[in-house]
Amino acid sequence: MLLIRPIQITGWLSLVSLVFSLPANAVLWSVQPTVAGNLLYDDNRFLTVDDKESAWSASIDPTVNFSATEPDKGLSGSAAMRFRRYLTDSSNTRSNTDSKDVSLNFGANSYLNTELSTFGFNASLTRSKTNDSQLASNGAVNADSINQDATRIVTNFGPSWSRPLNELTTISLNYNHGSLRYTDELPNSTLVESDTDVVTASLSRGITENIAGLVNVSYSNFRPSTNLDSTTISLLAGVSGNYNETLSGTFTVGRRMTTFDTRAQAPTGFCVGANPGSRFPDCTGGFPVATGTRNINDEENNNGLTFNVSLNKQLESGNLGLTATRIVTPITTTSNNSDSGVLTTTLISVSGSHRFSDRLSSRLSVDISNREDITSNSGSANNRKFINYNAGISWQWLPGLQLSTTYIHQQNQTADVSGTARGNSINFTLNYRLRGLNTSH
Repeated sequence: MLLIRPIQITGWLSLVSLVFSLPANAVLWSVQPTVAGNLLYDDNRFLTVDDKESAWSASIDPTVNFSATEPDKGLSGSAAMRFRRYLTDSSNTRSNTDSKDVSLNFGANSYLNTELSTFGFNASLTRSKTNDSQLASNGAVNADSINQDATRIVTNFGPSWSRPLNELTTISLNYNHGSLRYTDELPNSTLVESDTDVVTASLSRGITENIAGLVNVSYSNFRPSTNLDSTTISLLAGVSGNYNETLSGTFTVGRRMTTFDTRAQAPTGFCVGANPGSRFPDCTGGFPVATGTRNINDEENNNGLTFNVSLNKQLESGNLGLTATRIVTPITTTSNNSDSGVLTTTLISVSGSHRFSDRLSSRLSVDISNREDITSNSGSANNRKFINYNAGISWQWLPGLQLSTTYIHQQNQTADVSGTARGNSINFTLNYRLRGLNTSH
């Protein structure tokens, strides 16, 4: 199974080579490694209503942040791994789940400034379990993916370009290619692999010294392994900037139109002894003889509202944040049938942090996710609501050594399952920042 296409690696390496092969002044290099140890207890590992499974797990998380910059170009990024083991008797775990796993996150971005324009290129790769990934990104996990607990590979890459038209106006273009692959060959799998291409054009114009007006147009093409392609076009407008010395934010709102394939199968055959004019499969006065099925292909449009709001308030000893956004994602329900549809997710997040001293700090966040999963052929909607409460406290014990504790409470409710799934977890972390490397030549 192809996990990473050669063009993804070649494209990223080509830009890095371009950035650092150009003549320039001294390069500033920085490498900062850290390592963290985690001990986690979860009283409902798979966030199910019934048949809950609690588990202890331990992990070692090494991370390296790096950068190399010059006056007109640069590269920065991070690489992180997690080696996790569940400290639970394997006989008590669900089928197709592992007692240990390894996850990986890598991301890098580069830029090149010219006299008139700025060019960029971003690339990322994530390897994780479906259970972890779906809880983090969607806030709800269906029974199939929980039991399968497959390993997925997500890659993204793409270039960007921006150019000021005058002192007040800037135009930018971005392209991103994303792919989703699974490394596990699971029996009766309902997991669907996919590729997505997104092109975005933006125009920003200053309204005041600190506030700019925004117009954003995007086109995306979603191609699942079931060949049921779909496209989404969206238009958003709004404002962004610093409203005073301590308050900043972005407000955009607009419309989107999603066009997706609909495929259904209809029986084929003929009638025996039926009245004149009677057609299969009714066969009035006779009986039908089925010979097979045929595909019925059509297109459907689904329109809706999309928005993005983010606010950040700086306090004397902390900050407050608010985010509200609506995301629309084309989907294919399973790999074995022909249903396609759209997934509309409304996310609301409230967060805050407070510094008691130079060494002691706390944080609190509440995330609410409401999903509506609309299937084209059946016309049905499957609503899902997910709430996440996250509270933590950190103590800078020694220079480079930090202790932290995080408590998480989760609630998940779906329309097709009676009851609400609830889970609680507590995580203890010891984070050590190793001596980094900073040099120039």
